[in-house]
Amino acid sequence: MNKPRVAFFDFSSCEGCQLQIANLEEAVVDVLKLVDIVAFREVMKEHSDDYDIAFSAWTGDSWSGTEYVTCSPQDELDPRIYIDSFQKTYIVWWTAGSPDKVFLTYRTGGALDWKNYVQVVSDARRPSVVTHNDRIMIAFERGLGGGGQEVMVARVEDNGSTVVESVASTPRSDRLDVVIHSSGGRFWVDWKHSDSEFAYSILEDSGWSDPVTLSWTDKSWVGESVIRQAIKTEVLSP
Repeated sequence: MNKPRVAFFDFSSCEGCQLQIANLEEAVVDVLKLVDIVAFREVMKEHSDDYDIAFSAWTGDSWSGTEYVTCSPQDELDPRIYIDSFQKTYIVWWTAGSPDKVFLTYRTGGALDWKNYVQVVSDARRPSVVTHNDRIMIAFERGLGGGGQEVMVARVEDNGSTVVESVASTPRSDRLDVVIHSSGGRFWVDWKHSDSEFAYSILEDSGWSDPVTLSWTDKSWVGESVIRQAIKTEVLSP
């Protein structure tokens, strides 16, 4: 009988959970007897090119049964999850192609079924999602024709239409890992701006602020977590 195929992803921008699993060492060896690991960025470079998105929630003393959010021949990449204060759960991901596309699904608290997922925007990669002022907001990266990339934010309106704004551009060609945040009445995005800098921009009444950059030297998941926390402290400071 074929073994289940398992992939590990960083749903909320930090790979610390992956590292903790890797640190189990001998226990991981036992797990390998039961499953085939097809993606695990903290411990292996090889990866599969065939993914679906499955969902399971911690109920307080155990994990709920596995639900398949997607099941298609497309490869759903870099899924991110967000749960709002009303226990409404949102998941975004992207698919590679010509063009790359970002998708969204959600379900309300207590609901059993996920809404049919929809394409939110094209020519877009590696999204993250929050809600802000009762709107679904999705940040993503988009390639520039002459090189480099843009940091973009899409707002989903009540009628299902999407308003897309450019927040900033960067010469960085590697992944930006843009993360969108809503906390303490403030709304901002942060991203890997270059090989040595993180950057962030805040949504003000007049629009997105000019990017603020911070030095970035520790490239580990701990370093990423520390600098994102430093950005949050700056944004929320009086």
